[in-house]
Amino acid sequence: MTSEPNVNGASPDTLTFGMERQTELPLFASGQAPQLAPTPIVQRWIRRTYWALFITFVVLALVYAVTSWRGQREILYGSLDTSSSFLVSATQSYFQGFSSVLEATGSDLQDKADLLQHPEVLQILLERRQALLPGSLSINIVSADGRLLGSSLRSDKLPDLQHYPDLQHALARLRAQPQKNGLIIGRPLIGPLVGKWVIPLVREIPAGQTHPAFYVIAAVSTQTFLQQTLANTALPYSGIAAVLARNDGYVLARWPAPKDASFFSKPQLGVFVRSLTDQPATHSAHYEGWVVADGSMRIGSWQRLPGYPDLAVAVSVPSSLLWTQYLHTIWPPMVGLLLLLLLLTVLYRYALGQIGREQALAQVQQQRLRTLAITDPLTAVGNRALLRERLQVALETAWRRQGEFGLLLLDLDGFKQVNDAYGHSAGDALLRETAQRLQTILREGEVMARMGGDEFAVLLTEGLGSGEIAAEAAAQRILSALRQPFDLGVGRQASISVSLGCALYPQDGGDAETLLRRADLALYAAKAAGRDRYLRFKPDFEREAQRQKNLLESVEAALQQGRLSLNYQPIVAIGGDPARPAVVGVEALLRLQTEQGGQMVAADFASVLDHGRLARAIGRFVLDQALTQGVQWRAEGLELHIAVNISAEHLLAPEFLDDLHQALHNHPGFPASGLMLEVTESAPLRNLEQARQILQSCQDLGLSVALDDFGTGAASLTYLQQLPAQSIKIDQSFVRDMVNDPKDFAIVSAVVTAANLLGLEVIGEGAETLEHLSVLAAMNCTLAQGYAIARPLPADAVATWVQTWVRPTANLRAAEFPHEVEVAQLRRVERLQQAVRGEVPFPDHVLDVAAENQCHLGLWLNGQGRLYYGRDPRYALLLEQHAEIHELARQAKAALDLGELNAARRYGQDVAELSAIVLAGIRQLSATPQD
Repeated sequence: MTSEPNVNGASPDTLTFGMERQTELPLFASGQAPQLAPTPIVQRWIRRTYWALFITFVVLALVYAVTSWRGQREILYGSLDTSSSFLVSATQSYFQGFSSVLEATGSDLQDKADLLQHPEVLQILLERRQALLPGSLSINIVSADGRLLGSSLRSDKLPDLQHYPDLQHALARLRAQPQKNGLIIGRPLIGPLVGKWVIPLVREIPAGQTHPAFYVIAAVSTQTFLQQTLANTALPYSGIAAVLARNDGYVLARWPAPKDASFFSKPQLGVFVRSLTDQPATHSAHYEGWVVADGSMRIGSWQRLPGYPDLAVAVSVPSSLLWTQYLHTIWPPMVGLLLLLLLLTVLYRYALGQIGREQALAQVQQQRLRTLAITDPLTAVGNRALLRERLQVALETAWRRQGEFGLLLLDLDGFKQVNDAYGHSAGDALLRETAQRLQTILREGEVMARMGGDEFAVLLTEGLGSGEIAAEAAAQRILSALRQPFDLGVGRQASISVSLGCALYPQDGGDAETLLRRADLALYAAKAAGRDRYLRFKPDFEREAQRQKNLLESVEAALQQGRLSLNYQPIVAIGGDPARPAVVGVEALLRLQTEQGGQMVAADFASVLDHGRLARAIGRFVLDQALTQGVQWRAEGLELHIAVNISAEHLLAPEFLDDLHQALHNHPGFPASGLMLEVTESAPLRNLEQARQILQSCQDLGLSVALDDFGTGAASLTYLQQLPAQSIKIDQSFVRDMVNDPKDFAIVSAVVTAANLLGLEVIGEGAETLEHLSVLAAMNCTLAQGYAIARPLPADAVATWVQTWVRPTANLRAAEFPHEVEVAQLRRVERLQQAVRGEVPFPDHVLDVAAENQCHLGLWLNGQGRLYYGRDPRYALLLEQHAEIHELARQAKAALDLGELNAARRYGQDVAELSAIVLAGIRQLSATPQD
């Protein structure tokens, strides 16, 4: 193994550096590019695809053609049905008009039967009635025996109807029929008076007392009948024909008129008449075939006339119209299909010529995607996928050669703080710089990758001598390189460290998953041991991980089986207002009843309480149990504040505030002001701003917040500035040894002093002796907790203990007014005086909302001052005077803004005088012994 880093040229390529040529991945192997797929195979598939598409398009075209033909046929039939319905309605209306006029004429002649004997007078009546019937050629009165009694046509002498055999046959048929009240429509005949083919429309008038039976007959031209009817009917097609026919095959009228003069004289055998006679029970039908009247193929629709079941109306068009419409509909898609097939053929021919180029481009793209898939986009080094591939190759090579190699996992210490302090852009810059530094110290055989977040990996492949020696040497180079400050740009620097874990093959694992897991366990152990160090995997790490897993499962089982409970350790007052209750509250501490009957304290399983699977369930359990007990105590007259510990995982969970609301809602007998949340620095370390917002929401609900284990974390002072809290709990590790250890004593004293100046109450944890209590009280610490007071008690023992507890009196005294607060107040007043004289800018904090609660003197008055002197009437006066000081300062600023300099100076002088009065009053108050 070489002892010097690679310095003879550019930095190694982290994607391929350290891999032997025979183990390189295909996409990154040197030499010629991979061969393209065989061209004949590709051509064969393209050819098959082309013919499949061609046949598919042709089949689709045939299906479309058949479907379109059926569709056009249905459309045409529908239109013909509509037209025939219109024609039926018009014809029926036409017949109804004739029936009404003929009936009225018969009624008149029944009333005036003598007119039948006077043809001249009768002719005048009939002329008038004919005028009411458009298209009528004549109206005639015929006796039952066939004599013409009168006509609307003028004639010197009425003709003898015996000379018209067709008419006599028609009358004979009328006489042979049963008497009918309605309109009788006869077969066409040549009218004796008009000499044209007419349709006889007959109303039969039965014999009366004054007249014999007779017929009123209207003669309508077969040529003009349908013409009159169609005049009121909108027909959509040209070339349309209309026919009125009887069941016996006789055509009563046709438009256009037939070419054969004898057309109406005999039954017809055309397609319409055959369809009509073949379906005597059908109301309507369609037909298509040869039409004799005009010698053409036609398609039509017929319907029977309601009230005239022996008559039917038909409407037809030339069959060529259907083909015309069909072709008009189908030709654009068919032309488009032909063009599509032509285009498909052109593309097919073109594709065969482009196979090579397309395959080459696809291969390039695949290689580009491959590179993206194994490259971290932020740092441009390999990612987790690349590391797994290289690790697998290293395993195969080492197994084949009976060699060894090492895997290092490293995690940046303090990266989150850089992100929180300077933003994600600075964090990204730090990650890029980290990757560059690691890249510069890589040696032959070392491969680097970013695993995600702030975690990197280095693979030390075979060929470097002893695996453990190589791993330790690489780790020391990495530790040294990353301890140097990082330049984040814009004049900002950051100093971080790195924790490393190592696993060796084959000693620590024989597969990729095992090596990664054990390297990660070693990394976790390095972080737990203090960070900024390197540790190789040891079996103890895995046993500890298994122990933690078993512990997690045990706590989960205990929660489900009801083997968790709460004990309560009292928190007592050792300073402040003497009237304050000696026992102010308790801290709820979790206990676990083992299956063997023993009991575990929270410290024994605290390491799993913040686990994602458990944190919320435990938090909800503690809230519910503590509040339930608090309600019970208050019902017994025991009003104690209850402090509960909330894990960082639960506190930062989106559901935390909902859980808190629900717990308070479920226990209306316990006020929110009686609940204190104790949080450690782990939650703010994860997300300071989110923790601040959540704790502020808790405070808005009325809860109080305590910073637990204060002094043990690196960011404790930051939390005092940014987190909304009312109390801090000095960690017991400082309190326990403060009597004998001057450093612990100094830390506790400094924390108490800082808290008092900030208006925070201090709780001293770990007070195990009366000596501890005495020293804490001498430092003006107002609350204490520890074995000197009581061990954690079961809930049912708390009430008895509270009744018997006697507060120790040794060395307990009231706090003096801090000299630092007095000095700060004097300096602020002096600064105000300089501002109203125009010597310095006016202090901005004077105008802040509730500034009297945020200044040095206000914090002391509302904090330690209230605790010690809140019951003294002079304290309330001091609060009023202090608020007046700030109001005078605001008035001075307002006068200064208006240019009233004398008034501003006068207000400033008033501030100075009132401030001196307040300070003197506080000194006098603090010198008075408290009962």
